Amino acid sequence: MADDDEPMNEKLGMWIGMAAVGIPAMIAAGFMPAVNVLPTAMWAVIAAAGAAVGGIIHAKKVLGGGIGGLAIGLGAFYGTYYYVDLRGLLIDSETYWSLELILGAGIGAIPGAVLFSFLTRAAATGFAEESFTDGDDDQAGMPDDEVLRSDDEVRRSDDEA
Repeated sequence: MADDDEPMNEKLGMWIGMAAVGIPAMIAAGFMPAVNVLPTAMWAVIAAAGAAVGGIIHAKKVLGGGIGGLAIGLGAFYGTYYYVDLRGLLIDSETYWSLELILGAGIGAIPGAVLFSFLTRAAATGFAEESFTDGDDDQAGMPDDEVLRSDDEVRRSDDEA
């Protein structure tokens, strides 16, 4: 599941997020009725908060990791919850395979995963203040002074060449 060359913060954040979402989702879906003492919305808040913490640890970015983790947590929680609910309506069986629960959580987490990816990559490449002030080449391979030139200056220099 996790590569050996994956940094420890990414592994830890992923495991925290999966546990923080999986356990409340299974409790709210009825797999542990003795522990289900909170309303579904509170279990969703617990799952979202835990996934946000996992996202922050995984990405090392408070805003992008937190918002993305929150979205992943809510999506995975409700994906699991509604998968179990709808499957119970369609098929009269109380036996679930683990893959079914993972499928529901995975489908629910897709929008949050896209948001997480966008926010953490945008923070690392475009919104980080260091990328404009370090004086080195940027990620596109152009020196910073060329990045900051206007379009008119670029056209003039291209015409002169």
